[in-house]
Amino acid sequence: AHRVIFSSEALRDQWIGAGLERGRTAVVPGAADPARFADRAQGARGARGDGAVGIVANFSEREQPDCLRALVRLLPERRFVLTGLGWRQYALLEDMLAAPNFGWRERPAGGDPAAYEGIDVIVSLDRARGTATPLIEAMMLDAVPVASATGAAVDLIAHGANGFLCDAGAPASEVAALLERALTFEGDVRGSVVRHDWDALASSLADD
Repeated sequence: AHRVIFSSEALRDQWIGAGLERGRTAVVPGAADPARFADRAQGARGARGDGAVGIVANFSEREQPDCLRALVRLLPERRFVLTGLGWRQYALLEDMLAAPNFGWRERPAGGDPAAYEGIDVIVSLDRARGTATPLIEAMMLDAVPVASATGAAVDLIAHGANGFLCDAGAPASEVAALLERALTFEGDVRGSVVRHDWDALASSLADD
C-alpha cells in the first residue's frame, strides 16, 4: 500500500483513531530550500524590531482580513506589509491602504524570498490551514511567526520558543500583544525549521 501523507499531526491522529495504520503514514507540513531562503540575520539575532510585520497570503476570508485590518490600526507605530494576490476582492482594502503604516505588494504569496523582504515577523491567521510552506519559508529567513493554532502551524511552532500561537478567531488585541512579543524575540527561528527541506519531503513521500 502507498504511504498516506498528512499536512499535520492532528489530522493524522484523527485518521489513526479511525483505524489507519500509523506505519503507513507521514506528516509533511511543507518544505523550502534552506539555501534559497537563507538566514538574513547572519549571527546578528536580537536586532529585531525595526522590520515590518509581514502577511504573506493570497486573499481568502479564512485569512481573517478584518482582524488583519484591526491589527494595522491597533499598532500604528508598526509597519505592515501584505504580499499576495486577490486582495482587491476585500471590500475594505482601500481603507487599509489609507493607513500610513500599511503597504501591499501584489504578487503571488510565497515561493520567492522577495515576498518576505524587510519583515521581522510573519502573521498568519488562517482558520483552515493545509500545508504551511509560507510559514516555513519565512521562518527559514529567521522571521518570527505569529499564527493561529491550526493545521501544520502547531507542528512547526512551539509557543514562546520559536514563535507564538493564538486560537483561531482570537481577538485582534490578543494577536497584537503577541506581535509585540515577536518583534523583540531574540531566539533562533531558522534552526527550528531548516530540516523541512525538499530532501526531507521526498523521503517522507517515498514508500518503504
